[in-house]
Amino acid sequence: MLWWTLRQLKSEDWKEREEAAKKLGELKEARTIEPLVDGLKDRNSHVRHAIEHALVNIGHPAIKPLLSVLRDRNEDWRRAAENVLVRMGDAAISALGSTLSDSNFQVREAAAAVLARIKDPAAIEQLLLVVKRGGLDAKQAAVAGLVRAGQSAVRPLAATLKEDLPGVRETAAAALVRIGPKAVESLIAALQDGGAREAALEALDKIDPNWPKSPAAAAVIPALLSSLKDKNERLRKAAATALGRLGDPRFVEPLAERTLDEDEGVQEAVAAALGTLGDIRAVRALVTAVRKGAPRGRRAAADALVNLGSAAVEPLVEALKDKESPVREAAASVLVRVGHSMVEPLVDALWKIDPEWAKSETAKEGVPQFVAALKENGGSTPREPIEAGRKPGPIRVVKPLVAALKAKEAIVRKETMPTIEMGDLADVQAISATLDDNDPDVRAAATKRLLQIISGLGEPLLGALKHNNHIVRRAAAHALAQSGDSRGRDVLRSGLMDVSDMVVMDAAESLVRLGDATVIQPLIKLLSSFEGISGDPAAAHKKERVIRLLYRVVEQNGREVALDDLRSIARLHEPENRFLASAEQ
Repeated sequence: MLWWTLRQLKSEDWKEREEAAKKLGELKEARTIEPLVDGLKDRNSHVRHAIEHALVNIGHPAIKPLLSVLRDRNEDWRRAAENVLVRMGDAAISALGSTLSDSNFQVREAAAAVLARIKDPAAIEQLLLVVKRGGLDAKQAAVAGLVRAGQSAVRPLAATLKEDLPGVRETAAAALVRIGPKAVESLIAALQDGGAREAALEALDKIDPNWPKSPAAAAVIPALLSSLKDKNERLRKAAATALGRLGDPRFVEPLAERTLDEDEGVQEAVAAALGTLGDIRAVRALVTAVRKGAPRGRRAAADALVNLGSAAVEPLVEALKDKESPVREAAASVLVRVGHSMVEPLVDALWKIDPEWAKSETAKEGVPQFVAALKENGGSTPREPIEAGRKPGPIRVVKPLVAALKAKEAIVRKETMPTIEMGDLADVQAISATLDDNDPDVRAAATKRLLQIISGLGEPLLGALKHNNHIVRRAAAHALAQSGDSRGRDVLRSGLMDVSDMVVMDAAESLVRLGDATVIQPLIKLLSSFEGISGDPAAAHKKERVIRLLYRVVEQNGREVALDDLRSIARLHEPENRFLASAEQ
């Protein structure tokens, strides 16, 4: 009789409990599901195994009660329920996918873990479906599941890199980066696909900067060379960057042909690639780029020529005779960076080229002072280059020299940011790096300037959220979030999943200012990534910034922050036990 079998399930004799579980599994009665699920708490492994088998036999009707166990604080009970769901396999996949949108973080994580353990391609597809269409919380859980799945998720994720939506591509790339070296081979293969190439390249660089040395890299060379002439500027740019990474001198000529590409970003990537290759055959093309390229292309070409060193000196000296002042100044800055021994001949040449400026008293007094300061530092930047540039007053030469030497970088960036002139949205890359600067004033100035650019062009902020350039999207998101528009917040929240820790901190900083408590889990994960790192000033700075952000979240949203999260923070950063103190109060 059923009532007797259910009674035996609570017997003190574990063998009777085991036998009862087996009988209930054979009956497949709906009335037996609740006591069987409760029986998963049994301390005897034989009994638990029998109950798990019984619930698997019952099948679909048991799924919902098992999912409810995922909310419980009893970890052993949760693990037992997860084991049953894994064994159910295909029958549980759809329900688990829906659970990824649950409001409870613990439930989402558990559902993702179960899907990762199910040895069925349909489970991976369910996780990918959530990555493409789910909300932010569901996406985070799905990514965690895909990372757990490891090798079996790599190919489907690599295929997702060619999705049209930037957010989907970035999420897939973030998952592949977290999977790590196992993803390298599939990512290299993805370089064959034009649609996936840009995201695949970025992920490869983050996983293993030495990926071009892999035997598999040789197979993608024809596709990359072909992409240098593609109509899509993003593909041309990605191909140029990849060819530079591969480091084969055979790529010098095809890259040199693109130094004056119609797209400024491609010019920049091509020049950087030629600089990486370090072949003197590229000198003439790079000098031409310095003379005729777009602003970013000229800067990148100048950097590349610096890498080439003395081989670039002669053609650069010829460029000092150019009729165009920007060309002369660019050539001058490169020569200064090649070595301080070139400074005095350079100044002499500039005086000859521009006699009117040379007659000024400030030029006669100031340039020698700057040269002397440069020599005192062995050819490196003077300690106070801003002052060295201001006192003499010869703006036409000294200011370019200071800029070229990248002197006092944070000060230069902050003070010059408002004066940078932009032609259109394609020019935002010129200040994109400053959005991730360590100095908050620099970040604020960069964001403000980008918003001015967007506003000046009449670009609607909502339209800017869909712009191809992620820098524009981030700037627009900051503005919308500050105005209280939820769409801006959504974009900032997606930044919490970015592969760049600087982007995560940038997004979190804006959300914290808005009183948004969703940042706490991503920040805790980021904080944990700094564990065990010592002697790295950059990591120490980032860790301190994360701690400050977490403290502000706790101050603003103390009652909403889970005690477990506070304990995690205290464990990761012992001096910050004030988190616990503030919560307990």
